[in-house]
Amino acid sequence: MTSNPYDVPSTVSATQTKRKAIASKMVWAGILLLGFALVCLVFTVVFWVFSFQDAANAGSTLSPKDLAQKIRYEMLLSIAVIPLSILGIVSLLAGFLVRQSAK
Repeated sequence: MTSNPYDVPSTVSATQTKRKAIASKMVWAGILLLGFALVCLVFTVVFWVFSFQDAANAGSTLSPKDLAQKIRYEMLLSIAVIPLSILGIVSLLAGFLVRQSAK
């Protein structure tokens, strides 16, 4: 008489629970990676605006070589966008696929 007659036995196995936890972490990792990619892209555009503002305010003293040099350094952030985006998308898709197979 120590057991509760209203308890329903759990039909979820331990492996399904682990898969759901892994899938949840993969989805969150994908969201974070895509967020970092978006931040890098935004900073790249903002730094471009600053470069062109410097060129506009400099008058005739800024050479095209100097402007190209500034833009080249600011493009380094955009290099991080592609790998972060690819990893984020792959992580999201893998997380959703693992979540579907756990059901």
